Amino acid sequence: WFRSAPVVAGIVVTLATAILFGFADPAFGFTLASLRLILACGIALFLVGYVANALTAAIARNQWHITVLVSTRPYGLILTVVGVLVSRLLHFSPGFLIGLILGLTIQGKSEAGFAWRTVATRTSVVLLMSIGAWIGYSTLTLGGTEGGTFGTALLVETLVAITTEGVVALLVELLPLRFLEGERLYAHSRALWATFYVLTLIVFVL
Repeated sequence: WFRSAPVVAGIVVTLATAILFGFADPAFGFTLASLRLILACGIALFLVGYVANALTAAIARNQWHITVLVSTRPYGLILTVVGVLVSRLLHFSPGFLIGLILGLTIQGKSEAGFAWRTVATRTSVVLLMSIGAWIGYSTLTLGGTEGGTFGTALLVETLVAITTEGVVALLVELLPLRFLEGERLYAHSRALWATFYVLTLIVFVL
């Protein structure tokens, strides 16, 4: 069903993941703040997932004349539930686990010789997007003011979600495991993989 209706499936998984992310907040409920949190997580998932992969696909098509497909992994919702439970039980900051429990992992499918390039490209796009959102958040909250309207608060929370989801998701996706995308980069060059992973770690710590 997910393969036969990818657009609808993507919307369903994105919405479900955004709602599940909200439960990491102990104060989550039927409030405007919770609605804003769901919207922020959903927008961030769309940007970090679909937009970043669309840019990667366009670069791959123009530079190397290969096709990169976007795929949805609905089983990621199970990890999302587990992550939220761990966050609540161990009292971790919800933001720390948002990227880690990302329910959408997009996998580029291309010829073996170009697979590592798509991973490197996507990693670069997500890192730049995350750093840009971080700078935007820092600018908007300079002086301790985040704005008092629903829209301004949504903008700030969306920037936070983009940064967190993007950077922490990369920490997981770049692991050199067979079912993750880091394996492609690691198989091509351990030095290149280490460069990207250390850079992601530095951005995460900052």
